[in-house]
Amino acid sequence: MVYCRTWIKNNYLHSKPLSLTILLSLSNNPIQISLRENSNTQYDFLDLLVFYCISGYLKAGDYLIVDNWAGHQATDTLYIIEKLLTEYGVALIFLPAYSPELNLAELIFNYIKMGVQAIDLFLFGLEY
Repeated sequence: MVYCRTWIKNNYLHSKPLSLTILLSLSNNPIQISLRENSNTQYDFLDLLVFYCISGYLKAGDYLIVDNWAGHQATDTLYIIEKLLTEYGVALIFLPAYSPELNLAELIFNYIKMGVQAIDLFLFGLEY
C-alpha cells in the first residue's frame, strides 16, 4: 500500500483548501480516496490509518509506504501509529527524502492537478 496526500489550493476548486489522500495497492485491492476540508495534520493521518485498519484496507502482511511529510513522523503520534500498524501486522516504510519518483501516488496527483487546472482554464480562464 502506498499512502500519499496533497494539499489543493483555494483557487483550484474555488472553495476551502482540501486535503486529498490516496491509498494505492499493487494487488487487486480498490484504490481508497479521502477528500477532507481543512485537514492536514498528523492526527488526520492517524485517524485515516485507524479507519483503514478497522475497515480491512490495511491487513497483516501489507507494507504501508509513506513519504517524509512531517505528519507521518510527528513525535506525538508516531509511537501510536507504529503500535497500531504492528497490531494489524502492517509494516511501515518511509521513502527516501526527495524521491517522488518512488511514490506511485505522486503520478496520480499530477494527473488530478493537471485535470483540475485544465477545467479551470477552460471554464474560468484561470491559469496557474
